Order: sequence, then structure tokens, then C-alpha cells
Amino acid sequence: MDWPGDGRPLVLLHGVFDSAECWTGVAQQLPCRVTAFDLDAHGHTPLFDGDFTMRAMTEHVIQALEAYGAGPVSLGGHSMGGLVAHEVALTRPDLVAALWLEDPAWVAATEPLGAATHFVTDRAAQLRSWTPDQVLAQGRADHPRWSDDEFGTWLQAKQDVDLDFVDRRQDWTAAASASSCADLDMNTWLLTANPAMGAVVDEASAITAMEGLGERGTRRHFPDCGHDIRKDDRAAYVSVLDEFLLATA
Repeated sequence: MDWPGDGRPLVLLHGVFDSAECWTGVAQQLPCRVTAFDLDAHGHTPLFDGDFTMRAMTEHVIQALEAYGAGPVSLGGHSMGGLVAHEVALTRPDLVAALWLEDPAWVAATEPLGAATHFVTDRAAQLRSWTPDQVLAQGRADHPRWSDDEFGTWLQAKQDVDLDFVDRRQDWTAAASASSCADLDMNTWLLTANPAMGAVVDEASAITAMEGLGERGTRRHFPDCGHDIRKDDRAAYVSVLDEFLLATA
């Protein structure tokens, strides 16, 4: 998906069981060109042959950025998308001018056969057994702070995902982690939230990341938000993203 604008493009990557459309509410309020990719097996991107691996997803995003042809971009991602964005920045720093990480799923990279796989498997089983109305009702119950316009794209993403990816061997192993932030050579903004409300990045990981980044790093913390910061508090999120775009232009 693409939203027109000026300046360096911002390319965004969604989380697991989501799609490029999840960025609509944010992208419509930004001054720059915004492009969101559907990751493998999500949205309108088909599932590739073979194991479902971080290495494959990273390579496919690299290929998409090369085809995008806009030079180094500001690259951002949420959860799984944040993990992929971080991995792309480590692998091909020439493609990434600045990095934006919204509660990245660093824990998945360190537990390839643990929590990440169990979460994905359990969520897929739910989506396979529940009706869309049941999924939507649970989503509304779990996320009372979201704007009504978030739920349509959220539910559609659940219906569009190719759940066959769950039946493949999953390997979330990646170099991307809080500690590998020290290896990033571009300005990197980290958005963290409240683990008690479902956020992934804990305080110890955030401190490790910021120590590694040094002057290249900026952190914004949202204590009243959970894992989906941009949906829990869209106005505050857009305000900070505007800061990022201005600071890294």
C-alpha cells in the first residue's frame, strides 16, 4: 500500500497475523510518502515454498526495497515487522537511512522453538476455529481503546493470512536483538510500552538497546499502552513519528 507525500519515504512492516493496511490510520496523517509491505503469507503476499524463516522474510524485504528504487529509506516495523526491519538494517545498512522500531519482537529471535512458535500456533488454531464475528468480538473486548476504524483492517488481515505458514517449520532466529542494536549504524528510534499490558520489550532489553545505540538511539516510552502502541494511542504515536521524521530527514 502506498500513501503519497514528500521527502524521504517511510517503509513500514506489520506484525504477525496483520497486514499492510494496519498502518492506514497512521499513514494518512504523515507528510512523507508512506509505503507498507505485506510480509510473506500475509495480506496479498503469498506464502513461499519451504520453511517459514526470518532469513527468508528478510531477504524478500531486501528484494522489495531494491525494487522500490527510492534509495535509502526510513524503515519501520511493529512486532514481527520490527524484527524483520532490524534484521534488514543489519544485513543491508545501505538500504536503511533511519530505523523505527515499535515494540519489536526481539524475544522471538532468541526463542526460535519457544514462546514465538507457541504464540503463532495457538493464534492460528483460534483463527481456524472461530467465526469472524467471534474474532471481532474478542478483539473489541481485548482492545477497548482502539478507534472503531482500526477493527475493519484488523479483522480483514486475520481473514487474509495464509495459515498454512504455521504448518511449516518455523525459525525466528535472527541477529536482531536488543544487544545487536550496538551494530546498527543509523539513527534508530525505539518505542516501548507496558509489559503488564502486553508489550514485548521489557525494561532490561530497552536499556541494553539504548546503551548499544548511544547517540544514535532515541527511546520513547508509552506506559499506558500495550503491544500495539499506534492503536492504543494513535495521536501520541503520530506526534512521536513526526519527531522521528523531522530528526532523521
